[in-house]
Amino acid sequence: MEFLQEKRNRQYMVFVGGGCAVLLFFSLFLGICQERERRTMFLQWEKTVSSAMLKQGMGEGQISEILQSREVTEEGEKLLEKLGHMEKENLWLLETGGKNNFLFGIVLAAGSFLAVFWFLGGASVFLLQREKQYENAVKIIDAFQKGETGLRLPGSDTGGIYRLFSSVNRLATAFCAREESAQKAKDFLKDMVSDISHQLKTPLAAVNMYMEIMMEDREAVEVFGEKAILSLERMERLTGNLLKIARLDAKTISFEKTPCNVGGLVRDAAEGFITRAEKEGKQIFLEGEETILSCDRSWTEEAVSNLIKNALDHTGRGDFVKISWEKSPVMIRISVEDNGSGISEEDIYHIFKRFYRSSSSASGGSGLGLPLAKAIVEEQGGNLTVSSQEGKGSIFVISFSCMTKL
Repeated sequence: MEFLQEKRNRQYMVFVGGGCAVLLFFSLFLGICQERERRTMFLQWEKTVSSAMLKQGMGEGQISEILQSREVTEEGEKLLEKLGHMEKENLWLLETGGKNNFLFGIVLAAGSFLAVFWFLGGASVFLLQREKQYENAVKIIDAFQKGETGLRLPGSDTGGIYRLFSSVNRLATAFCAREESAQKAKDFLKDMVSDISHQLKTPLAAVNMYMEIMMEDREAVEVFGEKAILSLERMERLTGNLLKIARLDAKTISFEKTPCNVGGLVRDAAEGFITRAEKEGKQIFLEGEETILSCDRSWTEEAVSNLIKNALDHTGRGDFVKISWEKSPVMIRISVEDNGSGISEEDIYHIFKRFYRSSSSASGGSGLGLPLAKAIVEEQGGNLTVSSQEGKGSIFVISFSCMTKL
């Protein structure tokens, strides 16, 4: 009986049931009326016969006995036949009954016509409403196909048709979400290609210029050769970071978590920047106690290295970079702090976006180091946050929970 869950179906069934009830009542009424008419006719017949017999001088007892008698004798049949009262003859009683039956027939025909009109009219109204509902659904679907993706079919009621409409609405929502996701992917790819082209354009132009200078001035080969190598290294870092981010996005990297000494991990990450820091007149400090962290060592070291590089990019001669780590009952934190230029309020909400570089940035970074570090940490269940004051420095904090196994 699931079809009764729909309101229109229930209304139609109530309508049909009401019609059947009216028709049944009408039939019973006609039957009762016809029975009363039949009783009246026979009573009239008995009155007529009684009156005739009284005129013939018969007594009341004889008349009563005759009227109560139900026996049919051969002599009686012959008498009626002799008098011409046969089945084919139109007797006055039959004529009266025939007239009444004709009237009953007219009433019955009229009632039947009204019943048929009732049912056909109700069915027509129901079908017209359903057809209107279908036409409205078709219009909404056509409008959806033309781009009005905010339209939905009415699905707030119960019943089979509304369950179908609800399913279509869910399909439309999923389609819109997929289209939106596809459009975002297209926009992201477009922006990424544009950013990559922009990032590669500068070092390639520099290499080309250095090569031209070296061809014209043989004495400048050593100086501009080193500059060309730096530009090529920059391109190598860019392509390497792009490849790593692409692998993270594609979920093709499987992080192999093992117990790691945080101090050793940080020292290895900082080792590659000692020479640069000395050359630029900066200091790198390490601070922390023995702490064991369950993580993928190589990838976590990559994230810490990117934070150290970012700190060196935004500090000047005489500044410092401090890497510290600590363990609390619930968290293990690795902090990379510097006293450099800091981050403006305008930029701090965008620094983890790919290829984002503030307008005040003077470093030659690609804008991929921080997004890559954040992706590495978050893929391992951690969190990377930043706090900064412009002109006073920044603190990046990697946090891993100790409550669950990483």
